Amino acid sequence: MALGNEEAAKEHVRQAKLAVKMGNYLAAYEELGHVDPSSQYAEEVKNLREKIREIEQADLKDASRAPWAGFGVGVLLYLLLSIRTPTQWTGPVWIALAFFVIPIIAGYFTAWYYGFRCDRGERFVPAALAGGLAMVVYSIINLLVARYRIAEGAGSDVGGQYLAELIVTVAYGLIAAIVAGLAGAARPYTVSPDDEDLSTETSGS
Repeated sequence: MALGNEEAAKEHVRQAKLAVKMGNYLAAYEELGHVDPSSQYAEEVKNLREKIREIEQADLKDASRAPWAGFGVGVLLYLLLSIRTPTQWTGPVWIALAFFVIPIIAGYFTAWYYGFRCDRGERFVPAALAGGLAMVVYSIINLLVARYRIAEGAGSDVGGQYLAELIVTVAYGLIAAIVAGLAGAARPYTVSPDDEDLSTETSGS
């Protein structure tokens, strides 16, 4: 039921703005729905509804592009790792870079691109996809390069070799996906600069 009390209306507007900052648009709309149209906050409510719709659309675009952005960063870093790997690097160094450093960067970048208003669960999946797929591409490229450099032995079990390589590629991708997903989920919550117009200080205070 709509509330006519101005103090109550002010509180609903304040709660709606807080909900927007946390990405809970449904709750924001519900809070605004409690404000009486005759309230002094009616115009602010109208403007806020329009602002929420704009933010929702922007978030949807960012959410659809985020995995691809993180994937691109991951692939670029893996390509650099393939091209610029010093011969003196030991196995542990390569493992640290390939399975931790690069997936963490890809996952974190995905979460950053995904948007400011989302919880950890929402960030995990796109970050994991970005990091995991980047590792898969890197592994496939390395396998193809290796096939050109190393001649297959006569009578080798080609089918078994392909299967082993497939299992390794999938395993590598899963490890990188988990690391990237955790990195994306761990990204600290921040408020978008676009939310400057959503200050919790309402008119009439």
